[in-house]
Amino acid sequence: MDGGLPDFGPRAIERIYKIGMAVDLSHAGHQTRLETIEHSTKPVFISQTGIRRVWSTRTSHRPDEVLTACAEWGGVIRIISSPDALKSPAHPEHTIATMMDHFEYAVNLVGIDHVTFGPVTIFGDHFGLSVAWVDALSSGSADKARAMGWQDPIVHHVKGTENPAEGFPNIVR
Repeated sequence: MDGGLPDFGPRAIERIYKIGMAVDLSHAGHQTRLETIEHSTKPVFISQTGIRRVWSTRTSHRPDEVLTACAEWGGVIRIISSPDALKSPAHPEHTIATMMDHFEYAVNLVGIDHVTFGPVTIFGDHFGLSVAWVDALSSGSADKARAMGWQDPIVHHVKGTENPAEGFPNIVR
C-alpha cells in the first residue's frame, strides 16, 4: 500500500534538511518516493536498491521513473549487494557480476555521477543474518516464508562481496 506523501510530508522534509539530515527513499513506496522528490529542496538518495528492469522481484527494486527522478534532482542511487536481493537474466545467481549488471543499467540510465555501490557485507555470519531476515518476514520460520511464496534458495552471501575487506576491492577489479 502506498498512499504517497502524507499532508505533513513537506514540513517533515523541510525539518529533516533544517537539522542537517538527508532523505533516504529506500523504504518508501513508489508514489511516496516521487512526491518526496517533488517536494525536496535538496538531492535525495536511495541507499539500497536493485533495478526493476534488470530483475523484477518481491523486494523493492526501483523502476526507471524513480531512478530518473532521483538523478534529475542530483540524488544518488546505491546498488545493494545483499543475499536474496539481486539477480539478472545473465547472472541468475547472487554474484558480484549480478551487482555489476544492475550498476551498469543504472549508469546507462542516469549517468555515472548518480550511481554508487552499497555492498551489504559484514564480518561474520551473513547467512545467519539472511535467515533472520527471512524469519522476520515470515513471522517465525523460513518454512513459513516459503509457504508465503518465497521461492529462491537462501544464499550464504553474494559471491565476491563476502566481507568488507574483500567486497570493495572486488568491485574495483
